[in-house]
Amino acid sequence: MKIDFECSLCPENSPSIVVSVKDDGKYDLTCANGHKTQKVLCTTPYEILFQIAINAIIDGYYREAVSSFASSLERFYEYYVRITCYKHKIDHAVYEDCRKLVSQQSERQLGMFIMAFVLESKERPKLLPDDMTKFRNDVVHKGKIPTRDDAIKFGNAVLSVIAPVWNRVVSEKNHGYSEVIDEEYELATKKCKPGTEPMMLLSVGGLNHLRLIPDPSNKELFIPSFCVEEQIKSTERMRQIKVLFEDIKADFRQNQ
Repeated sequence: MKIDFECSLCPENSPSIVVSVKDDGKYDLTCANGHKTQKVLCTTPYEILFQIAINAIIDGYYREAVSSFASSLERFYEYYVRITCYKHKIDHAVYEDCRKLVSQQSERQLGMFIMAFVLESKERPKLLPDDMTKFRNDVVHKGKIPTRDDAIKFGNAVLSVIAPVWNRVVSEKNHGYSEVIDEEYELATKKCKPGTEPMMLLSVGGLNHLRLIPDPSNKELFIPSFCVEEQIKSTERMRQIKVLFEDIKADFRQNQ
């Protein structure tokens, strides 16, 4: 997935700097005019991975989309456990030691998430249906080639797991997610050059800003109204707008 930045040293309407997403969120940039700047993003991995999956569907890479959706869900499980540990004032070093014990095995990560959720909500979390779990395993481990509809269906299944849990988190006071955001910002700041600050880059239709509506099967839960199909349309529009915007800037520079 590509993201674009504006050079802070160039005049308005200068060309954007387009780069591929990096795991560490740190970008050393050189614009068309030779200016060297740095940007550091502190966006949650599960959001980035979900948006990578959306872009993969648009580009026709359906197997990659399924894999990225699955990774997004695993990273969300990890994120939920982390903010729950903050709520209970568990030292970050202790959390990291425990996370490393399960980080290489998805089943252990899932078990950790389930128990954290049960302790918080006193009920069983909604998980991927068995057929979706089997589908994910077939794609990731057995080489199954999914269709576009398959990828979208799986993405919506992942979204239906993430959204109700996240809705509970943001609706509770002192759950710990604001502290995690602050910590992410602090860690990102340490990566920055002096005089620069981290940036927050939410995915298009970011999961933190999903519109939620009541789930008819359970009045206490919510489901996302901003489904994968809508996110695809939104991302396609954003791509078109970016192309148009760059064309407008190019015309402006030529007419100066």
